[in-house]
Amino acid sequence: MDNCDFPDIDETSFESGPTYRTIADYEKSIADFTKMIELDSNDILGYFNRARIYNMKGDYDAAIADFTISIKNNPTGLWAYRERGMAYYKKGDHASAKSDFIQAINLNYIYNNRGIDEFIKEVFSQAISEGTQAINLHPKDGMKYLSRGDSYYQCGVFEKAINDYTQAINLDPDLVRAYLKRGHVYFSIGEYDKAIADYTRMIDFDPCNDGVYNNRGDAFVLKEELDRAILDYTKAYMLKHNDGVK
Repeated sequence: MDNCDFPDIDETSFESGPTYRTIADYEKSIADFTKMIELDSNDILGYFNRARIYNMKGDYDAAIADFTISIKNNPTGLWAYRERGMAYYKKGDHASAKSDFIQAINLNYIYNNRGIDEFIKEVFSQAISEGTQAINLHPKDGMKYLSRGDSYYQCGVFEKAINDYTQAINLDPDLVRAYLKRGHVYFSIGEYDKAIADYTRMIDFDPCNDGVYNNRGDAFVLKEELDRAILDYTKAYMLKHNDGVK
């Protein structure tokens, strides 16, 4: 198991945590990205990266303005919505923050479910049949249940997916991906407390996984627990940029 130690994270961590390690000179960095934007006014990354620095600096109005331009030029950029939401939250505009977080969640769902057409479903249906045969041959192998659970999940047969992931965990409690995937299913059906429990278990096994903090943060958003969502999004940000790992 990896060991990731965070500095104390509170409501100021987004600007004070990653900032002093990665941005030695705010103004120079802002000036550099401003030059990029002056050379190409459609430079999405220029606006996005400058917005991130404004966020770290605590200049939330400027961050929101740049994230808004980035979103206008790339309306499917879920990270711009998520980080603009953090800026709104820091300004105390929790309604706008929640709106942006939910938009990011929706975009993430669309991205992860792209291309699941009838042909793909037919492939997974065949995989379910093959998975059942494998389980009949190896009924004590948790991986076989995990694999069939994945196929049920992709076909949208959520109850059977949960049953298979649970059986995989019962057979092998250290099969960490089963917690993650079961958490995804619970999230998909609106069982946010159960999703959070599974994501938390996954974090216990893999505390350096930034994606799981984002997953749990999304669940907290939909439970109207924005304070806890912000903490998870901040941890994810710090891990992604190698700032929260000692």
